[in-house]
Amino acid sequence: MPDVPRDPDAPPPRRRSSPLRRRNIYDLRTRPDRLLIILFSMLRDESSKPYVTEDITLNTDQSQKVFQRVFAKLSDALYRSDTILTQVAPQAATALHRVMDKSFEELYQKLTREDQRVDVLCQGEGIVGEAKYTAAATRSAIIYSPRARRFMLLLEIYDRMVRKLDLLHLYGILGTAEWMVLTYDWRRDLFAFANAQIEASNEAMRAARQRLEKEARELRESYHKRLRGDATAAGADAERAPAETGPSEQEFLEAVQHNLSDIARVSEHDDAEEAA
Repeated sequence: MPDVPRDPDAPPPRRRSSPLRRRNIYDLRTRPDRLLIILFSMLRDESSKPYVTEDITLNTDQSQKVFQRVFAKLSDALYRSDTILTQVAPQAATALHRVMDKSFEELYQKLTREDQRVDVLCQGEGIVGEAKYTAAATRSAIIYSPRARRFMLLLEIYDRMVRKLDLLHLYGILGTAEWMVLTYDWRRDLFAFANAQIEASNEAMRAARQRLEKEARELRESYHKRLRGDATAAGADAERAPAETGPSEQEFLEAVQHNLSDIARVSEHDDAEEAA
């Protein structure tokens, strides 16, 4: 399409800024609902997460089932409580981590004592060696949290203990019923423990989301109220002082930062654009 010659006497065209060039923090001046998008993006699992992989060799069927069914979910849930929850609700995260660490330590002590008891039983019966397994497997675990590594340690202890119980059963020291009760009861305890950690993390994240919704709603209502102004108060103060103008950009940014001081951080990009 050929260019249309421009009238030299016509006023220069008005430049329109694209909303895509604005950062979310500035869009809040005209769209306070953008605050929900900013805060909820912190609760989504969209970032590039650091992780390490470690191989764990599990011989028994019981320990393999625990790993297959709950480890990936647990590792992901622990990442959310360790990293995301700490950013959006640090006090809730501290309380949750204290409870988690206590439960991890209690289960570790309990499982270690049982493993030592079974070891003493094997020594008392003069049983040496190890049972062989037809489907021992080495699994690659993706670890997003230090607590996920602690759960791997619990699995290794459990697998070692079940191997001793299997040996006692094969030598006839433990009856089938007693052997099954010991091995399956501990597997059930590990399932319950992992599911409890996952549910606690999910519940804390739900509470954080509700808190962010409340904070965003209050900030949005407060900002709209400031824009509209209180007609009654404005009429009463008109004789004593000039009418107040709407909040400046700097005042609005300060208000946003004040409301988000305990649940979010302003990104470096936002700081750079504010300085510019």
